[in-house]
Amino acid sequence: MSFLIYMKQALSNLFKPPVTTSYPLKPKTFKPHDRGRVINDISRCILCGQCMRTCPAGAITVDRTTGIWKINPFACVQCAGCVEVCPKKCLHMDPEAAAPDVKKSEIILQVKKEDGVSRVQRKVAAINMAEAAMDDRSHIVNNIMKCIFCGQCMRNCPSGAITVDRRSRTWRINLEACVNCGTCIDNCPRKCLSLGCYLGNPSEITMKGSRPPVRRRPSTFAPAEKEGPLTSPVQAAKPEAPAENPMPAVKAEEATVPDTHIRIEAEKCLFCGKCEHNCPADAISIDRRNRTWTIDREKCITCGVCADGCPAHCLTLADAWEAGEKKEMKSTYQGKVLRRPPRPAPVRKEAPKDGEPHA
Repeated sequence: MSFLIYMKQALSNLFKPPVTTSYPLKPKTFKPHDRGRVINDISRCILCGQCMRTCPAGAITVDRTTGIWKINPFACVQCAGCVEVCPKKCLHMDPEAAAPDVKKSEIILQVKKEDGVSRVQRKVAAINMAEAAMDDRSHIVNNIMKCIFCGQCMRNCPSGAITVDRRSRTWRINLEACVNCGTCIDNCPRKCLSLGCYLGNPSEITMKGSRPPVRRRPSTFAPAEKEGPLTSPVQAAKPEAPAENPMPAVKAEEATVPDTHIRIEAEKCLFCGKCEHNCPADAISIDRRNRTWTIDREKCITCGVCADGCPAHCLTLADAWEAGEKKEMKSTYQGKVLRRPPRPAPVRKEAPKDGEPHA
C-alpha cells in the first residue's frame, strides 16, 4: 500500500511546475530589504575612515598610510551603517551574497600613489583584478571674502584638519590631514567652501580675512568730564580748533552697525532654545519663564545657523533694516505670553424648599 501511495505522488508531480527556482537558467529576484554584501567603489573612496569608526562589528579596516581598505565579510552583519555615513556615497549594499569559497578570505582594496596620481589596485579574495586610475589632487578651497569665521567647518571636520582663529581672522587647513570628505562644505552657512586645486604641492594653506566692521554701543549722551587738571599749561594755552562737520553722537554710532542682521518674529517664537544651543558665538539667550528672546549683536557673526535650524521659522537673515526694528547692540524681544483661560465657577444647586421633593 505504501508503494502505491508513493507512485501516486510521483505521477501527480510529473504534471506540476517545479517548486525550486531553475537557477542559473532563470535569474534571481531580490526583495528591496535584501542585504547581501557591502560593495565599495574604490575609485571614489577617499579613505576617510568614517565607515571603520561606525562599523559595530569591526569588520572594516582603513589604513591611509598604505592606502588599503579592507573588509571581513564573515564579521560583517549587513547593518548598512557604513553606507549611511559614507560622505562620498561610494559604499552600497548589494542584495546578492558573495560566492561560496573553500577558505575564509578578506576583500582588500588598495590605492597606490604614483607621480601624484593614485592608482587603485583591487584584490578581492586574494585575486588580482583590473586597475583603475583616480586623481585626488582636489582639495578644500575657501573663498575668504565670504567667510565669516564662524568655526562650523572646524567643529565638523572628522580629521581635525581645519583651524579657525576668530580673533586674528585666519583660516588654516592641513592638506595632509584633510580627507576631502566634503563635510565642511555641507555645513558651511555662507557656502564659501568648495573643491578646487592649489598650485604646486603645498601641505598647509593659511588664509587671512579682512577686519570685521567695528560694532560699538550707541550712546545718547556725552561722557562726563573728569575733575582735576587733565592737560599741561602749554596745552591749555592753545585755543581749541573748531570741530568740522559736527554730527550727533547717536547717528555716528548707528552708522557702524552693519545692515546684515538676524530678524525675529517674536509672536511666532516657541522659545524652544534651539537657536541658543546652535549659536557658535553664544550671542542668543532665552528666558522661557518670562518668554523673552535676547540677542547680543556685538557677539553675533550673522552666520545664519540659528535661522536655518529654527523649527518655527521665526528667524531670518536680513540684509537691510526695516522701520521699527531695534538697532541696539543688545536687544530683548517679548514673546506672546501664554495664559490659561479662567475655569468656570461650579454651579451650586439651591436647597429644595419645604414640601418639594429632593432631586
